[in-house]
Amino acid sequence: AYFFIPLVFYSLWKYYKINNFLFIILGSLSYAGVIASHNLTAMMISPFIILCAIILFAIKRKVLILGIPALGILIASFYFLPTLLEMNYTNVLSTIGGKAHYTDHFVCVRQFWDSPWMFGGSIPGCIDGLSFRLGKLHILFSLLSIFAGIYLFKKEKIKSLVIFVASVCLAGVMFLMISQSSLIWKIPYMDYFQYPWRFLLAASFFSSFLAGSVVFALSKINLKKYNILFLFVYVSIIILPIILYYKLFVPQNYLTKTSEEYTNKHSLNWTTSKISDEYMPKSFLTPEQPSEIIKEKITGENIQIIDLESKTNRISAQINSNVENEITVHIPYFPSWKYYLNGEKIESIESETGVVVKVPEGESEMVGKFEETRVQKLGNALTLSGVLILVAGIIYAKRKQK
Repeated sequence: AYFFIPLVFYSLWKYYKINNFLFIILGSLSYAGVIASHNLTAMMISPFIILCAIILFAIKRKVLILGIPALGILIASFYFLPTLLEMNYTNVLSTIGGKAHYTDHFVCVRQFWDSPWMFGGSIPGCIDGLSFRLGKLHILFSLLSIFAGIYLFKKEKIKSLVIFVASVCLAGVMFLMISQSSLIWKIPYMDYFQYPWRFLLAASFFSSFLAGSVVFALSKINLKKYNILFLFVYVSIIILPIILYYKLFVPQNYLTKTSEEYTNKHSLNWTTSKISDEYMPKSFLTPEQPSEIIKEKITGENIQIIDLESKTNRISAQINSNVENEITVHIPYFPSWKYYLNGEKIESIESETGVVVKVPEGESEMVGKFEETRVQKLGNALTLSGVLILVAGIIYAKRKQK
């Protein structure tokens, strides 16, 4: 997700400067990339992207600049609409609170400057198992950027404004990470972030941007005899982080494991699944030990299952039953799964281990299909409309150039 963030801001600025539709395309696709890559990063960075678009629009009244966030949202609709509107079918809200409650994970101010770089986790207080340092160089250059903004004010007022806005944004996200911001964390949906230090992602972007603004300001000083000195500063800014931080790139230990040990059936069905079961339905019975994992896809009394075929989006089988019976299909309930018996749609009842469907006496063909819900269809339609708008914009821009 982080990869796309600079591209969004870069596109906003470039379209503001040169009015090229190429940057509407790049910006909207990049913003869609942020949304589709990571929900919380999108929630975190979106206010800043929208604020930036509004400020640049207010300065130059270029309506299409607002199209970058708008089209980005439209293009990512296939993903985020179902995420928002269908998450109540899962247990994802169980990740909020408990040991992940925001009150236990605020950053102490001194930890921004320096905190031990270790391999542990976050705990209440100021002694954590992982580092929350922004980096001394990043902090120092962020402070220097204030002087860069002042220096540029007479010659480059808009760029000076951008530097000051970025400074305010950095101060804002740093404030959100400390306990004094606890009142803001009571705002609805803020607790979705779980850990205030997640905002280090935004802080690292803004501090890096501000460091770049110092270089930009130096490049505007027209003193030829200092060219060598400026070159030395530029190179130092690139080299110093490598020199200072290379010692941190040391593994805690070496694992002599093959990829098979992570991708085998036991590892996927138990080791990985037991630590990431929040996307299961709320009522689904979670196994307490490997032996409790149900290996059969379909179970029931007094039935015979023939020609079972199971894929990620379809399950089918011939079922022989001595009496009218109930069978359990061990696929967690989700509205996309529709079940058919002898070609006719049947009702399914949610259970602790999947869904229950009724079968008549004799031989029947049962088919389960993963079909799009109305929400998913709407999301796909909105994404398609966003893509078509981009294509239409490209054609219009080309014709206008000609």
